Formats: sequence, structure tokens, C-alpha cells
Amino acid sequence: MKLNKDIHINKYRVLSEYKVKVGKSPFMSVLQLANEEGGVLTAEILYEKLMSPLSVKACENLLIRLRAMGYFIENAENDLDNEAQLINYELTLLGRKSIETEDFYDKRNGLLEIWVADDNEFTSKIVKIEELQHDDKEHKTQGINYELESLINQNKIIELNNGAFTLDKIENQIKFFEEGTEELTIVLEESNYKVQLANFSQYIKEEKQKVITSILESEYYNNYLAKEHVVLTNFDNNNLSLVRNHKIENPIYKETYFKTITIPNVTVSPKNREEAKIWFQAKLKQEINKYFESDDEFNQYENKIANEFQLFKEELSNTISRPHLIELFGQEDFYKKAKLETIDYLSY
Repeated sequence: MKLNKDIHINKYRVLSEYKVKVGKSPFMSVLQLANEEGGVLTAEILYEKLMSPLSVKACENLLIRLRAMGYFIENAENDLDNEAQLINYELTLLGRKSIETEDFYDKRNGLLEIWVADDNEFTSKIVKIEELQHDDKEHKTQGINYELESLINQNKIIELNNGAFTLDKIENQIKFFEEGTEELTIVLEESNYKVQLANFSQYIKEEKQKVITSILESEYYNNYLAKEHVVLTNFDNNNLSLVRNHKIENPIYKETYFKTITIPNVTVSPKNREEAKIWFQAKLKQEINKYFESDDEFNQYENKIANEFQLFKEELSNTISRPHLIELFGQEDFYKKAKLETIDYLSY
């Protein structure tokens, strides 16, 4: 079962400074050392404990590079004895996250295509980032707008199907080249559902039945009994089924409207005892499809139909005998009535 909805998308091309998650990186050992040193590292400690083949100056340059990539901040302290400044490098939030996840992000700059979705309950704002070698589209440039500016955050990781990114900076002149819609799809599975929009996808832990219950509650309000998973329905002699496929024109889930869906195998029930009796009688008549050779055989049939009425089965069981049902038929349906009367002919 799927839920689908069109989401408005703004598509931009921008020159940006950004980071991309890469595979194993030798820089991770530097971050690990900083973590072991209480989150603070100096070029001298890096030289002594990890990179003694290099010079202290080379270690300093490496820390400066990692600072520029957002993994450290630089702190300066005055050394009163030597009248000099002592420089140390402290792990940032991004640096600590990299240690926790063992992921490293390579700093880059260049042309990006970025798709930004309207606010919704299911996806991040950015649903696609693609690195481009050149711009093959001609569009008038414009100043950076609030939508893009609000997404710049070197510590926020954007997880997409084609990789993980951070947006560190966007040049003031951007190219807005298209707006339109893309389809948001939610695929319901037994214990979770998958959200898909452009290059964004995510699994959310939520039972399928809970999602269906939420939709049915929004559609039927007090006529849906969540505990019993039953929709209370008016009697209709043209549709006596107690398990139905329910078509919902504008289903609502998490305060969001989706396209028309059909929920299969939904149990329905009469709203009250009187309608249950009428419905039960009609269903007993409708489903006769064989000759009954004994009253016990008919009683089994009657109980079977009564048990299909989830909310009223105890009240309906053993309430209609074979002779009573014959009376209810009156002049209707000679052939079904004859199947009920067979026992009487056999007893002569």
C-alpha cells in the first residue's frame, strides 16, 4: 500500500563551498587523537604521538587545513614566560560527530544543483544535491534568497541516496532555473514505512496498522472504532459484505492530504442492534447456497454468519431458526426457500 502526494520543489544551481562524506580517511586518526587528548590538540602533540616523520610545521599546516574544513576551532593563549602565543585546536561539533560515526567529510567547492522542497512532515528541506562539472543551462542570475541562505550550516549533515553533504557557503549570485512538483511516495510495510522524494529516502518505524488507523480515524471520526479496527456503516441491502475495500478520496496522515487510495479488507459493522438484526437476516437469506439436511446443519450455518458480525455476534447467535427464516422469505426466492424446506419433505 502506498501514499502519494505532489510536493512543490525549487531547483537551483549555485557555486558553493561544501563537504562530501568519503570512505576511510587518514584524517580520522587525527580526530581520534584529539578526542583522546580531551578534545584539544596542538601541533607538538600531533607530531610527538602520531606524525613524527613529519615536521611540527607540517603538523600545524594539517591542523589549519582541518580547521578550515570545520573539524576544529583555533584557540590562542598567551605564554607569559616566552612572550608568545600558544595555539591549540579544539574539536567542533562536526569533529565529534565524525568520531562517533567514523565518517569523514571532504571539503570541496564548485557547482551544485540543489532541490529544495516545501515544508512537509516527512522529508528534509533539501531532497537532492548533485555535483556538476559545468552549467549547461542559461538563466539569469539573482541574489541569494532566504530559502537557500537558511540552509547553510556546516554542522548539519544532509543524508541523501547519492551521498551525505554539508553546505558551508553559497556564493551571493545564484541561478534559479526551475520550479515544479515531484511526487512524494510513502510505501507502507508491516513494521515501518519508506519515505521517498527525489534523492531523499528514509525508513520510519511505524506499524502499518497504526498508519491505516490514523487515516480511517481522520476519514470517519467517531464511526471508526480504533480498538476493534471497525468502521460503523449504515445498512445497505445492495452491499451486505462485512469486509470491504474502502476508497478514500483525500486521505489524511500526519495532517497531510494525499492522493486517492483504496484500503483493502476493512471490517465494517452495523451501527446499532436493530440494524444488526436486519443486516443479519438479509445476509442469512443471501448466502444460502445448499440444501440443509438437518436443523443442526442449519444452526451451524446461522452461527457462522452471526460470528461475522464482530460487535454483535453474541446477540445474533441462535436467534433465527430454520422455520423462522422460511417465514422471513415469504414469497421471495422460491429456490433458496426450497433449500430450507428440504428437511420437511424428507421427514414424510
